[in-house]
Amino acid sequence: MIVTNLSTIKETFPKIWQYVHTALTAYEKNPAASGRQEIDGEMVFFTLSEDPLQPQEERRLEVHRRYADVQIVLKGSERYGYTAGIFNGNFAENTLEQNDLAFAAVDEPCQYTDLKENDAVIFLPGHAHKPLCIPADGNRLVKKAIIKIDSRLFPDLFS
Repeated sequence: MIVTNLSTIKETFPKIWQYVHTALTAYEKNPAASGRQEIDGEMVFFTLSEDPLQPQEERRLEVHRRYADVQIVLKGSERYGYTAGIFNGNFAENTLEQNDLAFAAVDEPCQYTDLKENDAVIFLPGHAHKPLCIPADGNRLVKKAIIKIDSRLFPDLFS
């Protein structure tokens, strides 16, 4: 997991920034937009969403195998749960093969960090994360962009 902000992504990860910029441009053109939009077919796509937040005790850690998640808080704030490194816990629900998504049990332990507008977090495949939790400021609704990047692109992204 990498916790960062938009200016740091632009400077540190210029190839990821290209995808982030595409999502931000779509949001700026239509702030009410939601749903999935493709950048490079199934290799890179993003979703704009506005979601209610829940108490962290009600959310579950999730894991992806194929895609990295770049999640950007566009409006509001959000708490993320996470575990260090590759998740080695038990899955309560595993659809990695079909949907690139598995969920841990609700009570799986993790650490937390709060993000505000223009903050971002990057979760690599295998890294468990628990999005959509109510942050310390009590915010209950977040507008965000989630960019999915296929792991086969990693050699180019981080070179």
